[in-house]
Amino acid sequence: MAELVAELPPGHPLHGHEFIPTIRCDGCDAVVFSVETGPPWFVLVHLTWSRTAERVPWPMFRPLPVPFTAVLAGHDHQIREDDDLRGRP
Repeated sequence: MAELVAELPPGHPLHGHEFIPTIRCDGCDAVVFSVETGPPWFVLVHLTWSRTAERVPWPMFRPLPVPFTAVLAGHDHQIREDDDLRGRP
């Protein structure tokens, strides 16, 4: 979560929200976050891991529909049924 907050520049649509990391793809820089400002919603964010504020539109993100399992199943690094995602940030 600290990386996301560090990368969000003022003016980014996600700037100023509170987040909970939910799922991280081990094959790329994608992380699903729960956005906790107001009614919770979910976003898939492509982090740059630069540890500094990026220029809008980075970090790129996409809101996810609930349930978002179908969207994640189509991700380049598919989640398999035998994956145990409990406890992963």
